[in-house]
Amino acid sequence: MDGYAIMRIFVALIKKTRRSMKRLLLEQKLRALGCSFQRRGGNHDIWNYGNGRKFPFARHSDIDERLADSMINKAKQNRGN
Repeated sequence: MDGYAIMRIFVALIKKTRRSMKRLLLEQKLRALGCSFQRRGGNHDIWNYGNGRKFPFARHSDIDERLADSMINKAKQNRGN
């Protein structure tokens, strides 16, 4: 096997082990932290933190868990400052 084939197998294994969160569950958690939907964009929705700052929210049914955790932590930091 060449290096490229090994890399493809490694990437496939990583993708299988990644965990994800459903979009609706993440939306509920963000709303509970004071975030609100503002408008629909091209590929992303635009949401507001509790303090009025905006952030993009991808329109995928499954959101990578690391990204979801990052969004939740940022929402906690920007609650109403």
